[in-house]
Amino acid sequence: METSSPRCWPHSPSMRLNARHPPQRPGLRQPRNAWVTCSRMPAARWPIRLRASARCGPSGYGPVIGPVDRTRRVGACMADSRDQEQIAADYRRARAARDVNAMRRFQNEEACFVLLAILERLATEKSSFIHGVALKGGILMAGELHSPRSSADIDATTGHMQRLEADQVIGDLRRAGRAFNVRPDGEPERTPGGLIVHFRFDSITDAGSAKLEVSVREDLIFAVRDAFFDVSAFGLSPFEVPAVAQVELVAEKIRTVVQRAQPRDLFDLRFYLVQSGWHLDAGDLRKAVDAKLALTRYRRWRAGLWRNNIAAIEKAWDENLLSWIDPNQLPPFDTALEEVDRRLRELHLD
Repeated sequence: METSSPRCWPHSPSMRLNARHPPQRPGLRQPRNAWVTCSRMPAARWPIRLRASARCGPSGYGPVIGPVDRTRRVGACMADSRDQEQIAADYRRARAARDVNAMRRFQNEEACFVLLAILERLATEKSSFIHGVALKGGILMAGELHSPRSSADIDATTGHMQRLEADQVIGDLRRAGRAFNVRPDGEPERTPGGLIVHFRFDSITDAGSAKLEVSVREDLIFAVRDAFFDVSAFGLSPFEVPAVAQVELVAEKIRTVVQRAQPRDLFDLRFYLVQSGWHLDAGDLRKAVDAKLALTRYRRWRAGLWRNNIAAIEKAWDENLLSWIDPNQLPPFDTALEEVDRRLRELHLD
């Protein structure tokens, strides 16, 4: 059974992983299993009880087919037994206490909740734009890995200069987000790097804004995979969406840590390396890192390069991340730094 639309494929065939499923035509992805899903979003608020994600295979592959491990990893949940009204109640308490970080955190948690619901709808529509992109970034971490960091953005890529039609994207978002009255917030931005769509939704935390960004800056190195989102505790059907390969996500995050001083990048890198459960191949990772850095002024990897912005990241660690992560889920900076250093050494990158 063929998928509804072409998926993006790596530009360099020599660097693709050897897939463990039947050969496929370039540009078209065969699903590993047939599945049918439908929306089960109730009119009432949805309970949130996030669980650990399915076990994953080697870098670049999708989830291993088999029983899902429901044991929660330490820190690997975005919320415990919460629904939208509880988020709003916590937001109101934070507002009364004038706790700005907590207010922003609950607003971001609500936005992440809404985005996952929109993605569930888009995944069931064969003609939606989501089947022509590969997801990455915070929303992928929240849905696939149940990262404790919320995300108010949908980040994706199509490959080099493979642009989407803005009208279709906006139409798909409005239709999938009808339950939240999703509507555009200004005109879509067409930039040399891709497409950015800002949109709003009906909020119960005095917020209601989110963003979709689709990058066209570069081709992917490894084949697009299917990422499994177990969001059944939201009152949604579990679904699959195309996503950037695991090893490539880690390589992109390493490049980002090298290039800018954003605490969330180091947090995400630690989460990928320590808590994701992904089995990364050191050789594949080095190839991917070198390919990503080749597009920057650094040109190639060298030991210690990831520490370029560590001093600035340390200064902003708590102040920045407490708007996105519950304090009980945020590791001390020194712990995060030590764990990233250890894992990079194990992967022969430092």
